[in-house]
Amino acid sequence: MGSTKTIKKYKPKFIQFEMNWHYLFNGVNLYKICSKFESYLVYRILPYNAGLAKVDFKHPNNNIFQLSNFVMVRKDIKI
Repeated sequence: MGSTKTIKKYKPKFIQFEMNWHYLFNGVNLYKICSKFESYLVYRILPYNAGLAKVDFKHPNNNIFQLSNFVMVRKDIKI
């Protein structure tokens, strides 16, 4: 959350981050983070080189952090 200004200024192609259930205790969730970056799509990084899975960060089930590595991809980048 502290990098919001930097991200909006430099508009990186990819933003990788990790979340776990400890964030929920501090009032931080996937929706709270991703809603600040409207020009990005959110993907879950799957284990074992299985690729990426698109995530609807507005859906509450996506705040169950069993697979907690995410990447936001700028919408103009083709995946």
